[in-house]
Amino acid sequence: AGKGNDWFAYTPVIHRMREAGTLSKILDELDERSLENSEIRKLAGLLISSPQPLDHLSDRQFIKEIAKIVSGTPWVYDARRQEMRPVVHIGKMRVAMKVGFRGKVLPVIC
Repeated sequence: AGKGNDWFAYTPVIHRMREAGTLSKILDELDERSLENSEIRKLAGLLISSPQPLDHLSDRQFIKEIAKIVSGTPWVYDARRQEMRPVVHIGKMRVAMKVGFRGKVLPVIC
């Protein structure tokens, strides 16, 4: 989370997958470095289980579509924060992907 990867809920399932070992390089890198946009998109797609492919969308459109999907999904338990929350925090995803005002300007002035 300290590496800028706090935009998603770190569920017990994700923790168990990492503990047991996984072939997913993205899961291995979560606490090593900030994920790149392509990796964020891939992980978000896995977490959301989108009914349609989102690969063709721009980053801004991708976030907008993820926001629509997340608004209709139940909250999950985040083991890092020890609370229920949406599986993806859209504002923090914008910052991680450097999309829009919240992603480009706010991190600089705060």
